[in-house]
Amino acid sequence: MVAFLSISVGILVFILLIQYLVYRNKITKHENNLNSKYNGRIESLVQEVSKQKTTAESLHTQVVELAYEAGGERKRIKKKLNQQRATVKGQLGERLIGLSDDFPYQPSDMFPLAPPFDWLVVDGYSAGAEEFNLIFAEVKTGKATLNKNEQKIKDAIKAGRLTYKVFRVEPKITVTEEK
Repeated sequence: MVAFLSISVGILVFILLIQYLVYRNKITKHENNLNSKYNGRIESLVQEVSKQKTTAESLHTQVVELAYEAGGERKRIKKKLNQQRATVKGQLGERLIGLSDDFPYQPSDMFPLAPPFDWLVVDGYSAGAEEFNLIFAEVKTGKATLNKNEQKIKDAIKAGRLTYKVFRVEPKITVTEEK
């Protein structure tokens, strides 16, 4: 079980690393395109100065405006890249939390859920306990906080508004002849 978990974690880390590298490559290409675009505009402004003999002051103003615009674009790209890094770190944290020595539950008691929950921990499940404690676990990294729906779910759980239901599906097979 530990080997399977280790292989699963390794594959997940590899996939997230590939995703990070793909995003990083896209950002680098976009930044290179921006550099070419702005460098071309600067060169065309310099040529325009020599052809039309515009004043140095006018050229300086245009170059400053262009540099300001390029700087803003670089800041936007850097911010986007940092957001993507934080997302990847959060996804890694969500999947690897059970392997942490500080995490109080057994990885074999953890079952992944779809949003809005990260994990359902059935404390005592793997040990065959007489009774289980159920923990709906939401994993956050950095300064991340619960969104509005996650907070409402937390409040419903704390207020005891939980229900356990069993639904039975009875498949019905119908046979018809084609004509």
